[in-house]
Amino acid sequence: MSGTRLVAREELRDTWLRGWAPWLVLAITLAYSAVAVGLAYSNQLNLLDAKEGLAIVVRMSAGVGILLVVLIMADSISGMRERSTLEAVLLTPLRHQELAAGKLLAAIVAWAVAFVISVPYLYVIGQGVGRALIAVVSSLAVGFSMAVLLGAGAGWLSVRSRSNLQSLGTGLVILAILTIPMLLPAAVLSNPVGEFLQRIDPLSAANHLINALIIDERAPFSEIWWMISPVAGALLVLWLFLAQSERIELEPGT
Repeated sequence: MSGTRLVAREELRDTWLRGWAPWLVLAITLAYSAVAVGLAYSNQLNLLDAKEGLAIVVRMSAGVGILLVVLIMADSISGMRERSTLEAVLLTPLRHQELAAGKLLAAIVAWAVAFVISVPYLYVIGQGVGRALIAVVSSLAVGFSMAVLLGAGAGWLSVRSRSNLQSLGTGLVILAILTIPMLLPAAVLSNPVGEFLQRIDPLSAANHLINALIIDERAPFSEIWWMISPVAGALLVLWLFLAQSERIELEPGT
């Protein structure tokens, strides 16, 4: 779709050539370096602590990119309403779905950049515990699926919101609700009901998968079922976002 590529290209230009993205790359690199140095020079680090440290870096690798996608997509449509630029775009031959898909594609590029920056750190730290490849692959799988899920969700809220504050605030509340299963006691999570909650909640399933692969050193194929919830959720929310984008209006609900 030429319209999707056009929107994505203009968004990337605004973000990476004329925007704040290069400075953000520097900040992300410094953050990864600080974490890596802290793990490398800790004199109290044993094998278990090293695996837990690697799991933290994997979560950080996925989480930083996901946060960028959510912030960009929360501003995607509602931000144009606030800046009074949406009307001009709606008057062009550009299809609404192409506008939405292009913005999401540009946001996913931000996640990809954050992931690429994290790869050397994941590989070096993972080599110490023999889980380098697992760390990189799990960060890629979890990060991409959650970036699509939460990015499309933030975009859907942006389509239906009048302001960035409304879309971002609502998104943070929903995100907080999704993290509740991860905060339940281990005794609750170990029973069938707790395990079911973990499996259907994408965030909890992704967190369990990282722990199982990195800390518990389980075989990837034995834990692949935990990716069903993140992948299915990403596909569902992506479809809802693209379907809702057909109703992009100057004022939501008009």
